[in-house]
Amino acid sequence: MSTRRAPSSKIKIQPKPLTPEAKARLAAWAAAAVYTGNPHHKRRPGDYGLTPPCDPRTYKSLCDNAGIFERAKAEKLLKEGFLRGLICTQEFNGWPTRVWAVTDGGVAIEAMFEKHTDGQYHGYPLDADSALADEVFERWAAP
Repeated sequence: MSTRRAPSSKIKIQPKPLTPEAKARLAAWAAAAVYTGNPHHKRRPGDYGLTPPCDPRTYKSLCDNAGIFERAKAEKLLKEGFLRGLICTQEFNGWPTRVWAVTDGGVAIEAMFEKHTDGQYHGYPLDADSALADEVFERWAAP
């Protein structure tokens, strides 16, 4: 059973439709974004090169549960989330604080901005029964 806090009501996905200017900004973010990972969300280290390689916390959602063990796969999902406009309405230092995507296995994931660096994110699966996950699934499926 997860002991994670429920998402804040302030966490909202940017609404559609996207203007050409917004799409250009999303593409620029996608090109520059990097997936770094976080050992607190890992049971198995994969190829992330983290120090320590894994340090799972019982109160954290684990990437392992989403079947993401390769950094390239995680980064591809991050960039796709940007390109589809699944970004948070909140920004920090000019970057969305969160980006969402859906894995090939049908798991909604959230990437969180690393506030000490530009364009770096770590991610984890969302609770499958959350309203936010439902919205991510809907938006991911929409053209």
